[in-house]
Amino acid sequence: MSLLVLQADVTAGLADVPVIGKLVPPGVGRLVGAAVAVRGTQAPAGVEVAKRLVDAVGVASVGRRPVPTAEGVLAYRGLAGVALELLPRGKAVDVWVALPQKAGETLPTADGQASGWVELEWAAGPLRLHRVGVLLRGDRLWTLLDAAVDVSGVVLEARGLALGVALSGGAVEGALEGLGLSYAAGPVAVAGALVRLRPPPSPAVLAVGGLVAVSTPQIAFGAAGMYAQMPDGQSSVFVIGQVSGLRVPLGPVLLTGMIAGFGYNSDLGLPRSAKEVPGHPLVAGLDDPKKLPVKDGPAKVLQTLGDRIRPAAGSVWLAAGADLELFKALQARLVVAVQAVPGDVTVSLLGSVNASLPPKKPYAGVCVALQGVYRSSTGEVAVRGALDGARSFLGHPDCRLEGELALSVWMPPSRHAGDFVATVGGYHPAYAKPAHYPVADRMGVRWSTGAVSVRGECYAALTPSMVMAGGRLRVEYTSSSVRAWLDALLDTAVQWAPFAFSVRMGLRAGVDIDVVGRTEIAVDLELWGPPTGGVAHLHLPVVPDVVVRFGEPAPPRREPLPWPDVDRDLLGGGRPQVEITGGLLSEQAADGAPRRVSPAGFAFVVRTPVPCPQVYGTTGASSHESLAGAPGTISVRPMDKDGVSAPCFLSLTSGTNQQVHHSLKAWDVRPETAGLPAGLFGPRLGAATSPDPRGGGEVLPGRMVGARLESPAGQRVEPLGPMEKTHLDEEGGPAGLHGLPRPAWGSPPATGAIGSTAAVLRVTDAQRAATVAQWRACGLAPAALADGPLPDLAAYTTRLHSVLAADPLLVPAGVC
Repeated sequence: MSLLVLQADVTAGLADVPVIGKLVPPGVGRLVGAAVAVRGTQAPAGVEVAKRLVDAVGVASVGRRPVPTAEGVLAYRGLAGVALELLPRGKAVDVWVALPQKAGETLPTADGQASGWVELEWAAGPLRLHRVGVLLRGDRLWTLLDAAVDVSGVVLEARGLALGVALSGGAVEGALEGLGLSYAAGPVAVAGALVRLRPPPSPAVLAVGGLVAVSTPQIAFGAAGMYAQMPDGQSSVFVIGQVSGLRVPLGPVLLTGMIAGFGYNSDLGLPRSAKEVPGHPLVAGLDDPKKLPVKDGPAKVLQTLGDRIRPAAGSVWLAAGADLELFKALQARLVVAVQAVPGDVTVSLLGSVNASLPPKKPYAGVCVALQGVYRSSTGEVAVRGALDGARSFLGHPDCRLEGELALSVWMPPSRHAGDFVATVGGYHPAYAKPAHYPVADRMGVRWSTGAVSVRGECYAALTPSMVMAGGRLRVEYTSSSVRAWLDALLDTAVQWAPFAFSVRMGLRAGVDIDVVGRTEIAVDLELWGPPTGGVAHLHLPVVPDVVVRFGEPAPPRREPLPWPDVDRDLLGGGRPQVEITGGLLSEQAADGAPRRVSPAGFAFVVRTPVPCPQVYGTTGASSHESLAGAPGTISVRPMDKDGVSAPCFLSLTSGTNQQVHHSLKAWDVRPETAGLPAGLFGPRLGAATSPDPRGGGEVLPGRMVGARLESPAGQRVEPLGPMEKTHLDEEGGPAGLHGLPRPAWGSPPATGAIGSTAAVLRVTDAQRAATVAQWRACGLAPAALADGPLPDLAAYTTRLHSVLAADPLLVPAGVC
């Protein structure tokens, strides 16, 4: 085995470092040496030889050069180090860093760089050194310092002050990673920091963070932000600002603080669960300003922000929140955030609520984290809540509360549209939760005092087809020779249609005595219905179990519901609904009169309360043709029927007695789909009326429930003409346009009303004069209006109903 140590003298002092160098007294500290130690192949017998070599190198190099330790040389193939001499006390510090084992090896450190640190907390006059490190980057060995200088109450904090020595030529270079500045005068404190983040948050190649804080006896202000540059050259930036210490009354509520933020090309990094909400920067807020000018203070805050709020091209977000207080018993921070990315908008509500009752000597305390999210791309509205088990209690500080709640509603464009779920504490133990349903931990209580421990949990859930609830309770006593316990459980599931329920209850009590042994008694009860029946199991020591059955046997026969009951009780007597979605005219008749629509772009949607696999439309007085869908049947679970035929027939009629039938064959017809509850239209369950707590599909997605119909496209309309050639020889008017618009091919113009036409004609003389002046300027005025005063139209307007035999077509006028 071999050991090669290369050492060099270096002459550089702390006065040579950037920024604070001019503030450092001469002779306080200096860099006195650098070295590289490389070890050859290690053999088991060479360990003692390596130790002796290291000791010999150490004896020969005492004083001005760093000395590697035997443990460092044996642990790594190579080491690089520097020696720092801190005067006037003559304290010497050696800092070493491991070299890569072989070419191209990536070190387990930031940026693949080798670095090492030594804690110091050394002071000399106004200078304080928190720690000293060494960094090997490329062919340069850097000495790193985290230091501060206090001059007349102004503290200048430097992070990553660096002196780099080139291994090839020995040239010295200075660098700085971060800078902080703070000032305190009595109760007023001001602090700020600017730090380069290493490594930058992905995918940025460069990131610089800044932080500023002002603290007074009443109000404190803080702000933090980051600028990052991405590989494609785009810039990313975000800023968060916070004000605390306010006392603004809003009725019974007191506004105590505000927080807001903005990000461009930045991803807000929403929490993945309600448990992560308290740690989010918008809810946790910024650190106390008085903590900023200490070692790693601003760097840690900014690095945490950079890890959560990351650069993301095309993403923009805006957030605002408030701190609220109610009767000193409830404190809350609620933040609303809106984030937009191409093709998606997310609206979020983040919050933390703390309640203590009563405020002074609380008997109960609750700390709840809340999260609500709506995403336009998924159509899901999700609300989550989580109790903080470390800060929520009941009756006694050791009686801890825990658990989660969740509410989800799915809307278009989600394929689960129409589905919903609400749960507190989760679901029935045997329930087969659909994959898109949220997970929620049990609501529970934990209490351990002396030899007695209590643990309880409960749950409740509501889905489109059923409701479930239950819980567990365990009380246990433990001593040196005796252990006693009591267990209770309850699980219930209720199916909506047809109505059916299942209940399971149990109670167990036992004792285990060292001398006597273990004894337990238990009773289990199961109920079902309707009709109601059940079975009870009694477990006794020594004697066989006792089974008691009562009521109807399981599973009892389920009575199907007739269609009138399903229609009345479950569908509420629902009838098809028609909604006009296009072609409505702005002018409408009085309420109750038929709606006025334009034949151009007229569209409407027909929805039925039951699924309809196929939609038919009229093609004549007594004939229909399939317009959408395909032949098929539906199921009606409450009726216990499959294969029910449910086609949908649409007719378009007109006339006083609706005697004229219009063909829908040329209309554009598109299916209208929705999610339907499986409890109503799912396949029949068979003979058992007891609901299956294992679940199934709660919602039948994408079922056809109607159609959207749009009137045929308009016929090609010939242009009004002929037009005099002289009108087109030259462009007239200030805009360079001729007087009549280019004929438009497409839908016919909308039908107007005689009353509307009369109202248009009742214009003031000034408006009429301006219109005719434009016609004359374009050379398009008729001979009667070519010059001279305008004729009086009042008499013509009053006789309009006798002049016009039918409602005119309203044609948009041209602009010259």
